[in-house]
Amino acid sequence: MGRIGLVVAPANPNVIYALLDNQEPKPKPKTQKKNKKRRNLPNESVNVIREDPGKENILYLGTDLGIYVSLDKGFRW
Repeated sequence: MGRIGLVVAPANPNVIYALLDNQEPKPKPKTQKKNKKRRNLPNESVNVIREDPGKENILYLGTDLGIYVSLDKGFRW
């Protein structure tokens, strides 16, 4: 069975980021705009996702192979 992680956005408690880790793990950032596609997500194990405490549009994604940064709430990495 995989891991499940939830992170509440520090700037807005109505936003929760869900991390689902299974056979082919990919983070599923949950935002208020549900019908937009996520692009360029890494195809590797994801260990953590965090929102920048000063700028809510910036997300950090930690994997086994490196760190990814999104400047637009996870729409592009």
